[in-house]
Amino acid sequence: MVIPASLGYSRNQRLSQYVAAASDSTLYFIVVIQEVRPKPQAPDAGLFQGSGLKVDVKNPRECVQSDQVKLGDRLVVYTQGFLEDNTVFADATVDFVLGAEQGVNVVKGWEQGLVGKCPGEEVEMVIPPELGFGDRTEGNVPGGSTLVSIVRIDAIIRVVKKPRGGDCNEGQKVRPNLDITIGIKAYAMEPRKDSKRGVKFFDKSALEVRYGKPSAKTLQRGLETTLTGACTGEERLVLLGPSLAYGQEGNRAYQQNSRAGKKVKPDSAVRVEASIKRVRNKKPKGNLDLTFLQQLADGNARVPSG
Repeated sequence: MVIPASLGYSRNQRLSQYVAAASDSTLYFIVVIQEVRPKPQAPDAGLFQGSGLKVDVKNPRECVQSDQVKLGDRLVVYTQGFLEDNTVFADATVDFVLGAEQGVNVVKGWEQGLVGKCPGEEVEMVIPPELGFGDRTEGNVPGGSTLVSIVRIDAIIRVVKKPRGGDCNEGQKVRPNLDITIGIKAYAMEPRKDSKRGVKFFDKSALEVRYGKPSAKTLQRGLETTLTGACTGEERLVLLGPSLAYGQEGNRAYQQNSRAGKKVKPDSAVRVEASIKRVRNKKPKGNLDLTFLQQLADGNARVPSG
């Protein structure tokens, strides 16, 4: 965009600290649209009637108990929050440990309302003040407010095995722009069935990958989100909702009705068992870094026989 001075910083306006130009300057902007989100829809006023915590699941998935949210789980959720006057006080992705005293200030209503829910479900909660922020003011939420929180559970993350010695130094942790050797098994989840009995669509004991691509999509983005910070020798179980798996389209094997790859249907949650074998700052030879995550993203990964 080329913006003339009359539509930019006029002489009567204070210049931004980032603009080292005269107030009558023509401005040039390059804008890259990374994401577009619809404006949050205000809740029904009737939700605020009555007392106590109200919980409603808009899209129940009927996962088994072992795959449901429990206290101590690390969660990645997308949340929208409203007050009685339709003020939006939250519209963001949040990463936190449910039931932890430190870190993100999770209200008690979330702790009660999210336990027992499944990855991919959208949970609508009406939270009374005593299970919300109480009498204190929090941001633009006045003390004594009843809250409506709409929470989409995008990921449940559990550490199955910690590395020897517990934590590790930063050089041994998964993070962008490093090369990771990883073992992975992935399953498409099905209702009323243990996730490890779902359709296995990927199974490799050791793959070397270039981690942290800004263009990550579909399941690749889910792995980028949930494995960052894992140590060498660590094993994680990750249950992903559709928004961090293959979304509303399914994987490419499903889209193309391929006989070569295992199909993941649209709107499927996914189970991923991941083990971190090695972390290093050296790009692997060949295209192993490309094939691994690209196969996952495209849905063309083949499960070895036997």
